[in-house]
Amino acid sequence: MCDADPGLLRETVDGTSDGPGSAWILHVVHRPGATEPRVIAVSETTLTLVRRQPTRAAGVLWLDDPRVSEAKTRLFRLPDGGGMEVINTGARNPVRTDGRLVSSVGRLGPNGVLRVGECVLVLEAGDPVRPRARTARDELCVKLGLGDSTARFVFAADLRDAETSATVVALETSHADEAAAVVQWFGHRSKAEVWRCDTSDPRAADELKGRSPDELVAISVTAETPYEVASRIAETVDDRTAAGGRTLVCVSPDRRAPAPLHALVASADCVLSVPPLSKRRADVLPAFVEALHEQRSTLPLTAAAAERLALYGWPGGMAELRRAARSSIRASRGAMSVGWEALPAAIRAIQIEAPASISRELTQASLAQAFAEFEFDVSMVAEHFGFKNRQSLYPAAKRRGLSIEQARAEAERLARAAE
Repeated sequence: MCDADPGLLRETVDGTSDGPGSAWILHVVHRPGATEPRVIAVSETTLTLVRRQPTRAAGVLWLDDPRVSEAKTRLFRLPDGGGMEVINTGARNPVRTDGRLVSSVGRLGPNGVLRVGECVLVLEAGDPVRPRARTARDELCVKLGLGDSTARFVFAADLRDAETSATVVALETSHADEAAAVVQWFGHRSKAEVWRCDTSDPRAADELKGRSPDELVAISVTAETPYEVASRIAETVDDRTAAGGRTLVCVSPDRRAPAPLHALVASADCVLSVPPLSKRRADVLPAFVEALHEQRSTLPLTAAAAERLALYGWPGGMAELRRAARSSIRASRGAMSVGWEALPAAIRAIQIEAPASISRELTQASLAQAFAEFEFDVSMVAEHFGFKNRQSLYPAAKRRGLSIEQARAEAERLARAAE
């Protein structure tokens, strides 16, 4: 269990801490060699992506990735609040938004995924009143331990607000395991015993009356709760609140519940919303890496794998994410990284657009074109032809009688001819 301080100071493009007025936050969730995500508050109208550390940082985002074409990709904040416009002015390596190739102009919306070089970024709307930015793994979220060292990620600022003053807290979440993790967090922080009330049990209201105000009562709201039981539970919660007791009401986002419990949720002191993973893509990769660490794996993710993980919808929530991490480790035995081919089939099936000018059929000519297009980056060449890493490309080319050295030489000739 880790009680992290969810501090709100964030990195900005000029390296200073930013106040609460930024409209957009960029999460650099994957970059080569990095062990922690970066969080950048976008305070500039225009942002230029560079691979080398600049001497003048205003309006420049340094990604520290040699595969990012220097000053060839720019982001513009859109005035309508619809996100950012992505301008590609000749980047050799592909630039993609939500898996779609940006050849000239593209759009990166809220919760959108941007791939530049080997970096993967997620755009999040900032809260002008109370930002929800996360700055490092221990600060970007509250880490909730449940059972055998599993991890959950929820909005820390909301939890702290609820912890300090609320007596009736409503929790909106689609997944029972995340609800259980938040319940445990409240019990840990308040040093209280947790009693879980099953509203589908006709005896629930009677059992609730017998609980001490010193206990934290967690009520799971379901559509199957009988109306009479729901009414008695709501009355008992009112009595508990008057006696100083605390109640946590867990409800699905669609709030399907009998009217008395629906009214109880509506009148809660605080409503915590834990959106599904598909709505908080900035949390996916830190959570996936944490799940790998839980399995004692230190294998890094490739950029191709990271991009697909961020784009996947995760209908099964954190439980599905942890299963995907375990299966990816098994599929990566003997490899130096977790590539996209090691991911579950549903994630591998995500369509990622590749440059149309280069054939995906592995031939000597297409190999030379790929080296020229991707600036001699073997990892990206391998990804283009569907191999999970560079180590897989070499034997495949050899089996086909192709020469990597000859392809490089031809690529150099093509690059000189294009200058």
